[in-house]
Amino acid sequence: MKEYIEELISRRNALIVHIEYLESDAVMADGQAYYAIKDKIAKAWNQVNQMNVEIDRFTFVGPRMPEWVRAERNQKVLDEARKSRVQSALEKL
Repeated sequence: MKEYIEELISRRNALIVHIEYLESDAVMADGQAYYAIKDKIAKAWNQVNQMNVEIDRFTFVGPRMPEWVRAERNQKVLDEARKSRVQSALEKL
């Protein structure tokens, strides 16, 4: 399993280098070649994203937190900070 993950990471890194190479070629391209290069870049990024999901699935340890739980907790922190700022302002008055 460890070899598989290391292979995925190395393939992902090689693909990112290839994307950077394609992006440097896209600067000089014009017309149909530009769009063909951009299409290759988009497909390569899709592959990178799929590899990231695969790597995350095998390496992530911990609970998955839904976005609404994270937003609710963040809102509680913001509310407490706002209350403390209001209290300090009232004390100064």
